[in-house]
Amino acid sequence: MLNTSPSVALCIAVLAVIGCGSEASGPSADADSGLGDPGAQRPEGLAEVVTPGFIDDPTWRKTSDVLTELPEAVHLKTDTQSYNRQYYFAVLDGALWIKPNVERTGEDGPWERVPLTDDMDGRVTMVSVDDHGLVIFDDERDLQWSMNEALGVPMEPLWTRSWGAPLATGPGMTLPEPIVKWEWAVLTPGVDGYFLDPAGNEQPVGLGTVAHVWLLAPDGKRITYMDPILPVDTSYEMCSPHRGRFQAVNLSTSGSTVFVVNRYGDMYTRLYDFDISGADTLFFTYTYEDTDGMAGAPIKLPAPGWVQHPKVDGEITDRITIHKVDRGSDSRVLRIEGRDADGEVGYYEKSITDADSGDWVFHPTGDPLRGNPLDNDPDDRSTDSLGDGQDRSYALSGQGLELSLADFNLFCSPAQLTVRFDSGEELSLVLHHADAIRQQPRGDGLMDAPRELNGTIEVPEALWARRDALPQDAADFLAEHLSADSRFTELPLSASLERVELGPWQLRHEER
Repeated sequence: MLNTSPSVALCIAVLAVIGCGSEASGPSADADSGLGDPGAQRPEGLAEVVTPGFIDDPTWRKTSDVLTELPEAVHLKTDTQSYNRQYYFAVLDGALWIKPNVERTGEDGPWERVPLTDDMDGRVTMVSVDDHGLVIFDDERDLQWSMNEALGVPMEPLWTRSWGAPLATGPGMTLPEPIVKWEWAVLTPGVDGYFLDPAGNEQPVGLGTVAHVWLLAPDGKRITYMDPILPVDTSYEMCSPHRGRFQAVNLSTSGSTVFVVNRYGDMYTRLYDFDISGADTLFFTYTYEDTDGMAGAPIKLPAPGWVQHPKVDGEITDRITIHKVDRGSDSRVLRIEGRDADGEVGYYEKSITDADSGDWVFHPTGDPLRGNPLDNDPDDRSTDSLGDGQDRSYALSGQGLELSLADFNLFCSPAQLTVRFDSGEELSLVLHHADAIRQQPRGDGLMDAPRELNGTIEVPEALWARRDALPQDAADFLAEHLSADSRFTELPLSASLERVELGPWQLRHEER
């Protein structure tokens, strides 16, 4: 790493959280799109290696005489081809190639070779782009990373391998194996501006980019994410549809929105990331209270759930793509490869907001059909191939009461918390939980070692309305342990394979 001043070192440490002005990185910024000030200066020492970049000097341009393997346009993202609103990107023969995105810019041009440092050139095997962010991996699945330059005109890539704790200054990342699919997604204040929380409130993205590499596990159920500021592991996970049991065959992401499909053509999307989920209590405030229409309210929890989309009336494959088209987390477009009734190959497309009645529009491309055909039954078959769930039971008895969690699932909140008293009275409460910030690596899922979480107990509305009429033991329990002014009470929470510690109670795992 280059030597840096303390202020620059601090900027590097919080790059992935607050951006440190990196979105306005010299001439690569786009003032018209809100990406920043074109005159701003890039902080020195930000990356390990810096390339000459796309400059007004034709000597670096190495357009191949024959690039028959590269398409005229990139319509669907893969591990070797991607796009943003400015460019198409592709990997060929260990090199990274780029050309204008004629669909979005109206301008066309030849494929041109992106200049790389000597240790990277000839070794690139995979690429993923979203917005201004681009990641490439080499032939050993090691990360080579460019952040915030992929929209620049001209583009001046600034490469770095830094990734992971502490706060994006870690030694780097290797793409884990085995996985079905991976993809890069960024949510930015300049392009996205805001996301809609479950209350419908526009929440500002924050001071900088939220960036994840999303991973789909071979079982199709586990969807994990790796964030540049977090430990280099796969311990952070998002609950997939149907409480973690949906088996996806492919995944695509953009702007913190994840798009999945199963083998029957059933499709879901979900808005989710580390900040939106309720995990980033260092920089954001959250609430489970009703905040509908309240400007400036904390981020509403629980995080937005999965949205199922209407099925395509036609032949489709497992090649899916999502991309952003405008400001706001609801400005997304879905694509899926297929063939129309006339036998033409292309992709079906619709807006993400047309979840109920939107029609898929077919766009022919003339490309060959490259994906794996799906059994696109017109009926909803999203539950026909569900895998095993991860719900676990925990219980505590004694001192005149019994507490039980019949369906605690580390990544699929909430769980039902039942409190039974010797008098026969029973309270049905709800335990909400979200992940927490960690800077030390740990294993996936529940382990013997406890995992710290952000816990909140909810008193359902019906129970809250009759709390003054409860039997004495139940009323005393609520008064002693839960808030007198709110239906929601935050309590310390940790979970392991054998125990859930919730406030003053220790519930032990029991087989069901």
